[in-house]
Order: sequence, then C-alpha cells, then structure tokens
Amino acid sequence: MRYRFYPVILAVMGMLPLAAHADAASDTRQMVTHHMQVIGEGNLNAMLADYASDAVVVTPMGVTKGAAALHMSPGAVVIVASLIQAEASRAQDMPKVARVIYNRLKDGMMLQLDSTLHYALNSTGHVTTTQQQRASNSKYNTYKFYGLPPTAIDSPGELALKAALHPATGSWLYFVTVNLRTGLTLFATTFAQQDIIPERILT
Repeated sequence: MRYRFYPVILAVMGMLPLAAHADAASDTRQMVTHHMQVIGEGNLNAMLADYASDAVVVTPMGVTKGAAALHMSPGAVVIVASLIQAEASRAQDMPKVARVIYNRLKDGMMLQLDSTLHYALNSTGHVTTTQQQRASNSKYNTYKFYGLPPTAIDSPGELALKAALHPATGSWLYFVTVNLRTGLTLFATTFAQQDIIPERILT
C-alpha cells in the first residue's frame, strides 16, 4: 500500500481538509487505518491507487472545483472515474464513456454496466453478465438499481479522472466494446443503434 498518496485521495473524498493533505505524511498510516475502519479497505484502495505517479497533475482542489462545475460531489466524480477506468481501455474513449454515464444519470436511466456487477460478485475474466447475475440484489447491480454504485469499483488513473471531470460533448446513451483485443468501442444514441452493435464484436 502506498500510504504517502492517501492524503490526496482522502482530501478528494472530503475526509481530510485540502490544506492539510500535503503535511499529513507523518501520521498517514494512522489516518489511513482509521478510514479503512470507517469505509472499508477495498473502497479506500479503489479511491485512487494510481495517484502513485509523481506526474499526476489532478489535485484535490481541481477535483473539488470540477465536481462543483458538474453539480456533483468529489466522491461521486471519483466513482464515475472508477467506472470509466473499468469500462474503457482506450484513452480516446474515456471522455465519451463519461458522457454516456452522465447522460444516463440525467435521463433517469439505469447505468446497466457489467463492470459494477462483476465487482459485486468478485467475478474476473468476464466481459458480459448473465441473466442470473443481473438478478443480484447487490446495490452494485446497476441493472437493477438507479444511480451510481455505493463506492468506486476500480482504481481510476489520471486519464479516467480527467474524463470524469471533462466529459465529451454528445448525446450518446450506449456503448459497446466491439474488439476485445484493441478495445475499439462504438457509441450509440438510441437503443436501436446499440442493438445491432453486438453483431460486430470481435474477440
């Protein structure tokens, strides 16, 4: 665990005053242990392990301001970024995936993301979900429950965070990764368009 980066993560989550995060190295371990007890180690780990890069330029203050511009909490933006990280493998698709998520939230649609369900069921190595899995009562089942999942489901990197803060402009409501090797993803604005995309899926 890379403790020295957790003050930044906790500041983004509103668990540590923004002015304090840079000076918190001396008691970081104690602070992280406390918050693990409060929100769980998995959730804390998912908040932003990729802040470990010294080149990261997304700051807690930047996330806070960006979230305000989106009329969202910083924590919600981090959750969206985790969804983007889990769903998009190509950098150029991340802002579009962000837009799909925001459009569906705005329109009152369920997100219907397989990644959240795989997280809930601790299922790895699979892309799609089965009808039985989609019947799960987990709050992470975005096929059954509206809105964002309760916590982040992945460790979002800088590109995913930037995409969450600066989504592309568009009216897309659906996306499907059609080439699992290259990550090629197609986007659609209507269900009719989305319905024919799976016919083009390549493994």
